[in-house]
Amino acid sequence: LEEATVAQLGDDGPVLVLTTFESGKAAKERVELVKSFSELVLITVPKRLRFRKRDTPGRDDYTVTEIAGLEMTLWDRPKATRGEDKGPLLVLSAKLGDRDLFGLGFAPKDDDTGTKAILDALQSLEPGEQTEADSGDGGSEDEGK
Repeated sequence: LEEATVAQLGDDGPVLVLTTFESGKAAKERVELVKSFSELVLITVPKRLRFRKRDTPGRDDYTVTEIAGLEMTLWDRPKATRGEDKGPLLVLSAKLGDRDLFGLGFAPKDDDTGTKAILDALQSLEPGEQTEADSGDGGSEDEGK
């Protein structure tokens, strides 16, 4: 796990974890990220995890919705636990140019405020400004002075 942003109040209750990764074998990468994130924030995930984007008649494996100007794919997996709390595991993915935004969220099934906090956090996402370091320029005008 390279780098992730974690929003939580403690080791139980609602949590949201976000990162980006290079686009590629996204389905396999998502499963690995779910495993890493769940260990990081102490979530026990459902035993069988699949995160493919397939249109299978009669199956609602995922939904696609626009959040904060991004087309996000959302997977909702029941039977996750964190501490003593049980609830659904939310997995999200969105394209960001040559990278994918990836996130994992959990809120106890009886905690409407936790679910709302996760959705509010997603709505607040904004693209950042590209810096010289991001562009690969590697230097600044003040360097060497």
